[in-house]
Amino acid sequence: MTLSWKTARKTEYPVIVQQAPDDRLMSAPAGSTTYTVGKLDPGTGYCFKVGAVVALGRPSSVAWSSALCVRGAAETGAEDDVQPPIVLPLITPPTG
Repeated sequence: MTLSWKTARKTEYPVIVQQAPDDRLMSAPAGSTTYTVGKLDPGTGYCFKVGAVVALGRPSSVAWSSALCVRGAAETGAEDDVQPPIVLPLITPPTG
């Protein structure tokens, strides 16, 4: 399944894709506007959120999209649930 989104501005940080069930986290390259998720069960419903990393740290700050649910899946939890912090490895800015 290929997910696509629009970004408000360019960033040098990766984009995080969260898949439920299983709370699987995947990382797309900085500036990405699509991500293809593989190994999905055709009979299972899924929900996805896209997170833009806005600050790296321990934990990093991520701004999350609303959930997109497919195949009859529904997001669990309250609408105002706060996403847990994400800890990403620190990256060294490119030189040159």
